[in-house]
Amino acid sequence: MAGPVLYQLGTVQFTPSPFEVHDVTRHTETNYAAKDLIQAPRPREFMGEGDERLKFTGFLFPFRPISAGGLAQLALLQQERQSGQPQLLIRGGTSGDLIGAGAGSTTVSGSGATIMGYFLIEKIDEHDTYLSAIGIGKFKEIEISLVKSPRPPNAAVLNVVSWASYYATSY
Repeated sequence: MAGPVLYQLGTVQFTPSPFEVHDVTRHTETNYAAKDLIQAPRPREFMGEGDERLKFTGFLFPFRPISAGGLAQLALLQQERQSGQPQLLIRGGTSGDLIGAGAGSTTVSGSGATIMGYFLIEKIDEHDTYLSAIGIGKFKEIEISLVKSPRPPNAAVLNVVSWASYYATSY
């Protein structure tokens, strides 16, 4: 049985090893329209929800025997970014059963996981230190910036791929 899954974005899982996320920042906002008045504070009219953004900070140790790897997951994450498609984000869980987590559901049955919604990968920053002989850092810090997106029209297909990946590696 695999260990805990901190988050899963599309088909990429962030786990304690080898692809660890140690910091998550969530930014939410509300949109207001300001109305100009002469010699008075500007009243604001509620216009609705603004963007929700997440920033994951983590690291990889590509050459350590205990936590070797993570580069394949990083390459897959780059492919998901380049696709321009929103990715389903799931938070938490261990070896949960994803069967029965419907489109409108916010929790994954029996796993303790929460469906966060769909997010676009805006950018991925990589910082390599202690370069190896092949130019890859022995310590690689990663920062991933996401913005919430509406549910895509092909969401059912994306859900099956994400859930199947989560399910297959959680047992």
